[in-house]
Amino acid sequence: MKRSMMIVSAVCFAVWCSASNPAAAALPGMSLKLAGGFSNLRIGDTNTNITELVRNWRNAAGVRGFGIDGALEKLESGREGEFEILIPMRRFWAVGIGAGRILAERNGNRMEMALPPPIWHQLQNQDSRISAIPVFVDLYYFRPVVPRVSFFAKLGAGYYSVKWHEWGRYDAESEGVAPWWREWELDAASGGLGFQGGVGFEIRIVRRLALSVEGFGRACSISDFTGKGTVRRSWEAGVSRYPNSTLYYYEWKDALTSDWYSDVNLRQDVPGGDTERNGRKADVDLGGFGFRAGFVIRFR
Repeated sequence: MKRSMMIVSAVCFAVWCSASNPAAAALPGMSLKLAGGFSNLRIGDTNTNITELVRNWRNAAGVRGFGIDGALEKLESGREGEFEILIPMRRFWAVGIGAGRILAERNGNRMEMALPPPIWHQLQNQDSRISAIPVFVDLYYFRPVVPRVSFFAKLGAGYYSVKWHEWGRYDAESEGVAPWWREWELDAASGGLGFQGGVGFEIRIVRRLALSVEGFGRACSISDFTGKGTVRRSWEAGVSRYPNSTLYYYEWKDALTSDWYSDVNLRQDVPGGDTERNGRKADVDLGGFGFRAGFVIRFR
């Protein structure tokens, strides 16, 4: 409660200062903004796939009478960076044109199921990565609040080029059966529109250099991913290749537990049949909230 009151008081003070300090001067000239930060992303179907795989393993372990060691973890935190050219328009208003990079990844993800002595043993290692390059336009509103400090709000849209990657390896052995494994690598790409907005403060350090801090939100869900994959199997020679495939979300039925589980995979046809259902193109959701900080360099 105390922290909330402090935030409310700070916002009220900024609004009061804005009203009492009209600052008729136009915005300074063109500037370059360099910023980086972190975000909490929804991710979408990829996280559903990871969660459902863990549920499948736990259910299977329960049927066999033992548990699992560790669990695959979802992608959540994103690292973000961007540059933006700010062009002043009229009093208090500016347009920003820029590009950036978003990265969410989880490497060294693993889980293991074993019953000693090795009556049954299985292990899965998996790396997942989603990256995006947005090119965007923002409309800014600036308002001086105290000397050297301006409040700003922005709203914009952009085109997001997105890449989706997964590498995994599954190893298994059981009593009386030789160990076997399967390894795969999948890559897909797509693009689409996204919308973003934020609020923050610009704090002038020296005449041509300022510090910028902001909180932001984004809405961006993209599908229609296409790509290629490779699969290697211990019981086969060579590599199986899957070119020109589409990234699908679907549900599959496990023969051991008789339950349905979600999956995301590259396929050349829409998944369906007795053991697969609800096939559709998979989504990557880059929507979420985050924080960025950086510097603004003024050209004049």
